[in-house]
Amino acid sequence: MRRLANYQQTSVSLKASLDTGLGLLLPANEAESGLTRRQRTLIQIATFLRRELPVRLARRVIELQQLPEGLHAMPSVQRVREWYIQSFVELRRSRMPVDVESEAEFHRLLQNIYERHAPTLITMARGVYELRQTLYKKHGEAFEFGDVTSIHGFLDKFYMSRIGIRILIGQYVELRHDDQQDGYVGLINLSTSPAEIFSQAVDDAKYLCERAHGDSPEVILQGRTDLTFSYIPSHLYYCMFELLKNSMRATCEHHGVDREMPPCKVSRRHTDATSLTPRLC
Repeated sequence: MRRLANYQQTSVSLKASLDTGLGLLLPANEAESGLTRRQRTLIQIATFLRRELPVRLARRVIELQQLPEGLHAMPSVQRVREWYIQSFVELRRSRMPVDVESEAEFHRLLQNIYERHAPTLITMARGVYELRQTLYKKHGEAFEFGDVTSIHGFLDKFYMSRIGIRILIGQYVELRHDDQQDGYVGLINLSTSPAEIFSQAVDDAKYLCERAHGDSPEVILQGRTDLTFSYIPSHLYYCMFELLKNSMRATCEHHGVDREMPPCKVSRRHTDATSLTPRLC
């Protein structure tokens, strides 16, 4: 595992992912292999992932063993590390996908790995919470956990790597579906509309804001609302939703009826609506 962790990761761009799935070259003559173009494409992608994923997983395992401030010893973090080890071992023991049968077997393996790592975000968050409670007991409630920059640096790097791994697996799994949505190549929508995704994120963020605060600010979208480009819609939605959710909460807490005021002046019905209107351009 340590040997593989020293290998360089292969860089795969979004543009390359649009070319036959992961930017891999295909043999020109289909008759030479007796396979269809789609079958050869899937086998080549699976072969690439069979070599690439163990390198990325090995790096994460080594990093999870060397976390600062004792984070590596937290039960939830150890659970995540066990998932990475299990996935690494399964990949190394799997057959190289060289034909239709072994490629289908590899596909089933990656589906299981993809599902196994789905709770990683919340489990790592639980591990950070466990560490925070441990440090509070050790240093007292005055301890500023937010000042531990080494942990923030690791988490940023870890989550970025996780995104890369899940894109590689998710792109392959989606390409294998026969019922691809129109305009999609795997996970990638060739005509992603940020305005449409933004509108959906606004609706969802407003719903949460109204549940928490009883009100939500108006959101105004300006600019190139007709713009489209190739991108992964779910990633764009997540970024927009988190930004909107946080900004709506801050707006309500600092400018809405939930801000600190004398009890006699709090009136939800007489709140100035314009004070809750951020402008997003």
